[in-house]
Amino acid sequence: AASTSAQMTSLQIDGGGGGGGSGSSGGWRKPKQELKKQESWGLPEGMDSLFPDSYKCPITGDVMKDPVICSDGHTYERAAIARWLRGHSTSPKTNLVLKGKQLIPNHGLRSAIEESVNKAMHEWGMNGRGALAASERAVNNL
Repeated sequence: AASTSAQMTSLQIDGGGGGGGSGSSGGWRKPKQELKKQESWGLPEGMDSLFPDSYKCPITGDVMKDPVICSDGHTYERAAIARWLRGHSTSPKTNLVLKGKQLIPNHGLRSAIEESVNKAMHEWGMNGRGALAASERAVNNL
């Protein structure tokens, strides 16, 4: 419980000079050291930049694994929005009061993300690491 409140107080506005505000343009994000826990796909560093922002949680900035729709109409990673809702009655994206705290699974988005992640991991594994290893060998052989 103490660590949860510490996590909640460490939330900050992303992008925009570090000031307050509604968060509607950048959303709320947790500091990097708290990212990539249980809700993470375990993507190699930098690979998440290959995915559209609509696949990423507005709270964590990570590609979502269990996306849910909140009463504000936005989709979040289930674990991240659940943590947020324990201490807030407002939307982390708009800062407006939520009509309720019910979370609805976003099955369509989950399937699309899963398909894209699997494809990217396969391509990265086949081409990315292999191409990198081949280029390193070529450089070493010069």
